[in-house]
Amino acid sequence: MITVLGAAGSLDKGHECTAFLLGDAILIDAGHVMQELGQASTRIEHVFLTHAHFDHLRDLPFLVETHFDSRRQPLKVYALAEVIDSLKRHIFNDVIWPAFHAIHHAVCGKPMLEFVEIKLEQSIFLYGYEITPIAAEHGVAACGYIILCDGFGCLLTGDTYYTPQLAERINADDRIRSLIVETSFPSSLEKLAEQSRHMTPKLLEKLLKQLNRPLAIYPYHLKPAYQETILDELNRRQIRPLISRILQRGDQLDVFRATPQVTPL
Repeated sequence: MITVLGAAGSLDKGHECTAFLLGDAILIDAGHVMQELGQASTRIEHVFLTHAHFDHLRDLPFLVETHFDSRRQPLKVYALAEVIDSLKRHIFNDVIWPAFHAIHHAVCGKPMLEFVEIKLEQSIFLYGYEITPIAAEHGVAACGYIILCDGFGCLLTGDTYYTPQLAERINADDRIRSLIVETSFPSSLEKLAEQSRHMTPKLLEKLLKQLNRPLAIYPYHLKPAYQETILDELNRRQIRPLISRILQRGDQLDVFRATPQVTPL
């Protein structure tokens, strides 16, 4: 089960930055965690980052620091090499935030933050899940993830612009039964979407037309300032019947089955 802790493309009143809880010990991105989980955040042992933009790692410093004494296992942060370098140089640098990867826990005798470099198309196996980073087109080092369990799963795009390789990757693996896809801007802002490397409903429609089979489609990462415009456009486009649900905080996705299901908040 995947629980949506946050699904918006930016921070605003009533909107939370993106974070997906896989089971109770794995996160995909860490934009909104602490106010949802509190002390239960100590159960999280693994965080997979899509990239180093702030809305996707906003709560990562607090995830390490807030309940530091209660932790007994290091928080492992999985990311591309460039992302890890950015975290060390710009966040956990003893200026913006303490370098927790070098601070030893008083009881455990080791740091409670550990960085793990990942490489595209090399799978990690945890708690029965197979998590595979895949290429994303975002202008910075970025990836999405294919997440499988019990023979089925989803592709979570992370922030990305349209690329035909995305459809090719889905078409090549029939275990992927759902697509969690960023849709940040309305198509009227096509130029801005291209410059910032984000998707629009028009680009989403182009992507879905290239798929060789039906999937459950879950758009997310809508920019709050344009949310109503994006929703209106999605409702008017021919792809609306293909969309299972626009994700919101609190949704629970059972994507590890032949027919995915979602339980709204």
